[in-house]
Amino acid sequence: MSQRALVVLLDGLGDLPHQDLQDQTPLQAASTPWMDQLAAEGSCGWLDPILPGVPVRTHTAVALLLGMAPREALQLRRGPVEAAGSGMALRPGDVALRCNFATVSTANGNRKILDRRAGRLQQGQQQLADAVNALCMEEEIHPLLQPTRVHRAVLKLSGAGLSAEISDTDPGSEGQTIQACRPRRAGDMAADRTARFLNRFLQASGECLQSLPFNQELGRRGLPQANAILTRGAGLVRPFASLIRETNLKAAVVAGDPTVLGLGRLLGMESLTAPGFNTLPNTDLDGKVALAKEALQNHDVVVLHVKGTDTCSHDRNPQGKAELLERCDRALADLPHQDWVVAVTGDHTTDSLKGDHCGAPVPLLLRAPGHRRDPVQSFHEGSCGQGHMGRVPGWSFLWTILDAMRVAPNYRPRLQGFLGWAG
Repeated sequence: MSQRALVVLLDGLGDLPHQDLQDQTPLQAASTPWMDQLAAEGSCGWLDPILPGVPVRTHTAVALLLGMAPREALQLRRGPVEAAGSGMALRPGDVALRCNFATVSTANGNRKILDRRAGRLQQGQQQLADAVNALCMEEEIHPLLQPTRVHRAVLKLSGAGLSAEISDTDPGSEGQTIQACRPRRAGDMAADRTARFLNRFLQASGECLQSLPFNQELGRRGLPQANAILTRGAGLVRPFASLIRETNLKAAVVAGDPTVLGLGRLLGMESLTAPGFNTLPNTDLDGKVALAKEALQNHDVVVLHVKGTDTCSHDRNPQGKAELLERCDRALADLPHQDWVVAVTGDHTTDSLKGDHCGAPVPLLLRAPGHRRDPVQSFHEGSCGQGHMGRVPGWSFLWTILDAMRVAPNYRPRLQGFLGWAG
């Protein structure tokens, strides 16, 4: 019988030395005896999500680590990922977009953006979406807006002959006007039709939102109104090539981040979450570990994802990141892992000094019964560079896990798409 695998994915795990930590990284500064023990019992290396020195966004990196065909992962749009993560029903041919409720000026009809996040809206999101969804567009394209969290939402366009090759209406900063949606290529009739519909829908949505008593009350209280919708990241919903599906394995992802939950769903994994799971350092770690342990009873591969480590780096809080890593280590220490394949890594490196992703490699450890060991005795950026695994590209990560489980198939031509150098 093949072994089962637990993959611990600590978002933005890698970091650079920081003066607030005596020129150590958060992982070096943290006390992580469980991870150190696994490193001593297994092999270590560095993970390059794409290539050495190339920064990467979460959705691309995690897609590669979870076994999406590299060519598809590198062209992946966020809309379908976020829509899948929201639990929205999707069908091939739908176009999915990421959205923000936003605040715009209505003076002189210029629709200048005052706040791209509508004051980080805390309530009323479903009421706003219901009003927009009640609009009758009298066309063969059917829109559905679904709020996700705070000011964010996803929009699905359903109908025949749609195209996701359309531009964003979100300019990315305040002080600019909402951009008209346009086809990315001149002469693309499907994209032109989709863009024209989206422009009409967003205009009608803005008029609807502006008239709602909810927004009028916000205005009376001097609060930002959610009187516009901004769109970006349009993508076509379609089947994605998945190494998990190709190998007929049963897999699950335990997470609180809609992006990761959506990727799991798109790749044929069961997406498991709970109310206490979020993208912040205060996420319910004990609950995640308990759910991962339960999932390993009837899944071959379970991915446990923690977003809060990346959040700390983006907040330029290296001490908070080190403390969260210690909490993660303590929560994971209770797992009876001796008979499992266990891997610990991150999707990318996030620099706590600059608060952004960078292209430095990510620490990686792999511990499996009967697997090779190397001399590494602790788990951090410096020690992992001395490990025998070397530098593992993101597309090869899941292959490495499956090989340690003794379930990786021998190469054959139909698997070429899952090889980064040949796909």
